Amino acid sequence: MVMVTPIEHQGFLIVPADQSSGGALQQLIVSVLNEYGLEPDLAGVDADVLDLDRHYRQPGGDFFAVYRQAELVGTMGFAPISEVACELRKMYLLPAARGHGLGVRLLQLAEAQVSQRGFRILQLETASVLKLAVALYERNGYRSVCGSAHTSRCDRIYRKELAGNA
Repeated sequence: MVMVTPIEHQGFLIVPADQSSGGALQQLIVSVLNEYGLEPDLAGVDADVLDLDRHYRQPGGDFFAVYRQAELVGTMGFAPISEVACELRKMYLLPAARGHGLGVRLLQLAEAQVSQRGFRILQLETASVLKLAVALYERNGYRSVCGSAHTSRCDRIYRKELAGNA
């Protein structure tokens, strides 16, 4: 298991999410999905945050929480989907946490962690309505790939070959 020390970024703190914080993580995710008119799936794809160890850490991934003081303001996780690839999951920020470079910082953290674990590819699914997220991924070298998203609310798949693992 790769240990990650807390990361300070412009008054925010990025830390490995505590296993017991699943309910709060899920509430934040639902809040952001509702903001964009996307349908939460609390019994399906959005239930994985209720057991971070099983869905993220045991398979070889991780899950992070972003705080400003004691307030949860963001999430980001990744988990293996093959021997060479991980999937970026649940990268969400509340409106008050946007515009501070946290999206880029979380993406950099995910890429570094995935690479350190020996994976060569980071893939993600997103929705076209998340225009700022789509722009973030494209600016940071993610390329659109063909295929069907596993999550019904997503209509785009992106992937990036990570440097140093080719």
